[in-house]
Amino acid sequence: MSKFALKIHFIIESTGLLNDDVDKIQFENPLGHPIILKSRKPENIVDSNVFYLFSTGYLDESEAMSTALKIKKALLISSVINQLGIKMGEAQKGIEVYEDVGIRVDLYAEGTVSGPSKSARIIMNDIVKMEFLNIQLSEKDSLALELASSASFESSARSHFLIYVSALEYMAVQDPLNKKVQVMIDELIKEINDRDLINNASDLENGKKKKDEEKKLKHSLVSRIGRLKSESIGSSIRKLVGKYLHGYEYKGLSPEKFINEIYNVRSEITHNGKVDDDVNLGEWQRELSILFTDLIKEKFQLK
Repeated sequence: MSKFALKIHFIIESTGLLNDDVDKIQFENPLGHPIILKSRKPENIVDSNVFYLFSTGYLDESEAMSTALKIKKALLISSVINQLGIKMGEAQKGIEVYEDVGIRVDLYAEGTVSGPSKSARIIMNDIVKMEFLNIQLSEKDSLALELASSASFESSARSHFLIYVSALEYMAVQDPLNKKVQVMIDELIKEINDRDLINNASDLENGKKKKDEEKKLKHSLVSRIGRLKSESIGSSIRKLVGKYLHGYEYKGLSPEKFINEIYNVRSEITHNGKVDDDVNLGEWQRELSILFTDLIKEKFQLK
């Protein structure tokens, strides 16, 4: 009976970022399937920048693809924890699943890695450890990890900082506010819909144009006001870090107070395009990336 194999391809920014002076590294997962990291060129890992992860012995295409997606998810989480900066496509991109003999299903796309030199064994250990932890990532969790991983490619501390803030925002869940607030906002929305919001119609061509303009204005107001039914994104992030990072400190601050300061810094960048000269943005960026890594470890119990 034919067995199925899988490959996950990725490219790193330059040679030497994975510093193992061997041609391959092999592990076994808990079910006995080998997982091999190897260069796609006839050279040792340290000398290469093009790689694949290979595993075989799966009963069918479905089992192979399911395992490949678990390995890819583990690889993404590992890249954030180790700050290696692996860029990978969504879902099945970067994956090949095929019979050992026969027709091959190609879903190839390239990913990239950037960051300080690390042993590939760290990545392999993470993959084996995480593959069968059954880590459940929501679409927003996956996007947050992809953003955080891609931040390593930014040379600007400002860009790096803003990417991590965005990643945190995708990790947070904005819960609805209490019933009284919900009712009050619903009443305000009803009042907006019931009112004539465009009084100066003399310079509009006709009644239809007025109606269209008013409809657009009401839709914009209702959309913005409707978001007030949920807690602010800043509050939801403070709640998130308070839940998972109790007892941690960043720049001598509790996680909640650190997030307050992060949003003050972001506000400066948003309104002025830069921070004041006495603000060391590089320090805030580094601490924020550490907080995000700690959050991933605690939320998914990877310590």
